[in-house]
Formats: sequence, structure tokens, C-alpha cells
Amino acid sequence: MLSAKIPSTILIEMKAVAEASISVPHVAEAAFSMECTVEHWYDLKNDAGQTNYTVILGRVRRFQAKDFIFDPVDTMRILPERLKAVSRMGGISYGRTLQMVELPRLAWSNVKDQDEVKAALDKTPSPPKL
Repeated sequence: MLSAKIPSTILIEMKAVAEASISVPHVAEAAFSMECTVEHWYDLKNDAGQTNYTVILGRVRRFQAKDFIFDPVDTMRILPERLKAVSRMGGISYGRTLQMVELPRLAWSNVKDQDEVKAALDKTPSPPKL
């Protein structure tokens, strides 16, 4: 386990740069980063009541993005093949996002009355009473 007193940038031989809106630095070599503050956290407990994970929700205060990741035609669009994002897969495993699939966003108000949605909801057990 890495000590909180040892900056991870030392281990990966990258440069840390001070952020404008928060006290934690970002990696200078990163094509994209977000300056975030903790909004809330939820401890997830096992059946014995022990906390074994924590979900942290952050509020983005500022984005940092290098120019080369943007589409030259549509400058509000990031090109995934240039960003080469890394995502956490679980545990200590990470993966690179190289292929994208676009799916339309559904609005609940548009789908809630569809027969297949109602049928799926009928099969879903009710949440326990607290």
C-alpha cells in the first residue's frame, strides 16, 4: 500500500503541477484532468457491518485539457483516440479506452409507459421496507 506521505508522481516519474482552485496538484503530462472537491462520501459495509469500500462524490471546480485532444472542426468535442483515456476496471486493473459506442440517452418520461418497460418493472422486486 502506498503511503499518503509519498506523492505517487515520484513513483511514475511525472511532474506535479499546482492547481488553480484546489490544494492537490495534477500530473503535468496528463492530457485531461479535473480539479475536484469532495461533495460527499458513502461508506459501503459488508454483512458484518464493516466498511470495506467508500464511494466518493466530487464536485468539479475546473477542467484542465490540452489543445491536441480536441477536434479541430468541432472544438467542443474531445477525440477519444487522442485522449487515450485510462479507466479503472476494478481492483488494481486498469484499461485503455480505444473504441467508443454511442447510445442515445433515454428520457424516463418518454419510455415509462412502454409495455416492455412496464413488464420489466413488474418483474423487479420491491425494495425492503426500512
